[in-house]
Amino acid sequence: MTRFNTPQIRVYIQTGNQLTLKTIRHRMNDLSGCSTKLVAIGPPPAGNAALAGVSTHLGRACTAYVDLAQKLLKATDMLSSGRADVVKQGDKVVAQAGDPSRRAAQELAAAIRIAQRQPSFRRAGLTPSA
Repeated sequence: MTRFNTPQIRVYIQTGNQLTLKTIRHRMNDLSGCSTKLVAIGPPPAGNAALAGVSTHLGRACTAYVDLAQKLLKATDMLSSGRADVVKQGDKVVAQAGDPSRRAAQELAAAIRIAQRQPSFRRAGLTPSA
């Protein structure tokens, strides 16, 4: 979200820079598949409350990331339309993307904090954040 809304990226989007548009669409489509990737991984082992908590937070993060991706894809199309009235609407859609971005970041951080306290993750090299 932070990089999407920089002046340089906005110019690239609004001028229809194909590499920028292709990259945004690729990344947002990948982000939209977040929940599918969690399903492929599967649920945590039964009886492990900590891993269940990680899974719950990751699921919530994915829900927010899908919302974010949909908004930014819509905004990208609007901002690159070349029409001032549509670009203005695209600005509003970008502003609406702030909430799902924050929710996703908070849920992901919560999942990471729980994982960092688990011995199996620690043995694998995951260390607590500062």
